[in-house]
Amino acid sequence: TQEVVAQEQKELRIRQIQEALQYANQAQVTKPQIQQTQDVTQDTMFLLGSDALESMVKHEASRPLVFSSTYYQTRQNLLDIESLKVDDLDIHAYR
Repeated sequence: TQEVVAQEQKELRIRQIQEALQYANQAQVTKPQIQQTQDVTQDTMFLLGSDALESMVKHEASRPLVFSSTYYQTRQNLLDIESLKVDDLDIHAYR
């Protein structure tokens, strides 16, 4: 389901940040070494510095899962369907 995929994506993101933090600690990079954060890749994330990466790990773990608008619309439709009250006496088959 989408919940499982979103949880897996979140866990992957946390592992990537933790790996970058490990590299930053090994390289003794505590402060950011780059100016443009849009240029950061998985390979260069350690250049953000261990201070920033530690904060990112903490905040990423507490962030809610991210879902598409389609997910929320489908969820709303499901809740609407589940809230329908069907009276068996009023149901008729049409041919």
